[in-house]
Amino acid sequence: MRIANTVSDSIVDGPGLRFTVFTQGCPHRCPGCHNPGTHDPAGGREVSVAELAAELSGNPLTDGLTLSGGEPFCQAAECAALLGAAINRALQPRLSIAQLCWLVG
Repeated sequence: MRIANTVSDSIVDGPGLRFTVFTQGCPHRCPGCHNPGTHDPAGGREVSVAELAAELSGNPLTDGLTLSGGEPFCQAAECAALLGAAINRALQPRLSIAQLCWLVG
C-alpha cells in the first residue's frame, strides 16, 4: 500500500482518538486541496497492510481508523483490508474521500 503518512493520535479526523492513514495518489486535483502532496501516485512510501494494522493496534486508547488522502479508492483492496482489521478490533472506521470537487470547483 502506498501512503503519504500516518498520524497515530489524531483528534481532528473523526470522533475520538483516531489512527489516520493518508493514502498516496489522487487523480482529482481538487482546487484548494488540503493535501496536494498526496496527488502523485509514485510519491510517498510503500508499507504493508499488516504493518499498518500492527501500528493501529499499538495504542489501546485508539477509538477508530480514518482513511484519508490522496484518494483511498485508488487503493480500494488495501484500504478494505485495513478497514477489516479496524472492524475486527471493534474500532470505528471512517473514510474521507474527495468531495466531488469537479462539481463544485
